[in-house]
Amino acid sequence: MTVHSYDLSHVDNGLFARTIAWVQDRFTDFRLAQTRARQLRELDDLSDRTLHDIGLSRSELVSVVRNPGDATRIR
Repeated sequence: MTVHSYDLSHVDNGLFARTIAWVQDRFTDFRLAQTRARQLRELDDLSDRTLHDIGLSRSELVSVVRNPGDATRIR
C-alpha cells in the first residue's frame, strides 16, 4: 500500500486543513497499531527457549513491543 503525502502548507488553518491533519494522524496511529500487532505475533511465534536466549519472557512481550526503547529493560 502506498501512502501519498500532500503538502498542505499553502492551506490556511481552517476546518479543512485541521480535518486533513486529523485524518493523517489517525492513519499514522492505525499503521503503528498494525506494526505493533505484527511484531507481537512474530515474537509470540518464537519458542520459549528462543525468547530466553534473547533475554525475554512471554510476560514481557507486550511491554517490549509498546516500549522498545525502555531503559529499565537493560540488563
